[in-house]
Amino acid sequence: MKKTLAIVAALIMAGGAFAQKGTFYLGATGITFPMGPSESTFITGVVYNKNGSNSMTAFGIAPELGYFISDKWALGLGVGFNYYSMDNGSSSSNAITWGVNPYICYYAVTMDKFNLYFQGDLSYTSNKPEHFDASNIFYVGISPGISYDLSEKFCIYATFGNFGYYHYGNSTSSLSLQLDPNALSFGLLFLF
Repeated sequence: MKKTLAIVAALIMAGGAFAQKGTFYLGATGITFPMGPSESTFITGVVYNKNGSNSMTAFGIAPELGYFISDKWALGLGVGFNYYSMDNGSSSSNAITWGVNPYICYYAVTMDKFNLYFQGDLSYTSNKPEHFDASNIFYVGISPGISYDLSEKFCIYATFGNFGYYHYGNSTSSLSLQLDPNALSFGLLFLF
């Protein structure tokens, strides 16, 4: 434990900065749009999984654009679209999910290449399964994140967990703390 604390303290004292004021960034990410107990992650790419007669296909795109308003604060906007198709051999179903996620990040600790930040989100997500009405969810919350600078232009990041308030289209609302693996999101940013 003492060794871990010493390493963390050394990294914090290393200094450095993730990006400077006036820097824009563009990302292809697995933006997480919180969906209450069943987290929905927007992916960029194509996924196919087959297990016996069961198969699942998913296609998604989740770009984001952001701007550093200071060396510690960034504003961003993520959007996501996913198409899911499930087939169990005797029946099939599909769903379309889309969302928009304006956010603000505060970089609490900036190190040589590693950065610890907190992201405040305000999101809207709509999920439309085949043969059912669309479900709409509004979310306001915060998530911790860590980023690593691969170079001066590229950065990878991850957020884990969230604490927030959800309002579902049917007037139901809840306060939630999520720390399960479904609340993990990764992304890649290009700074320009």
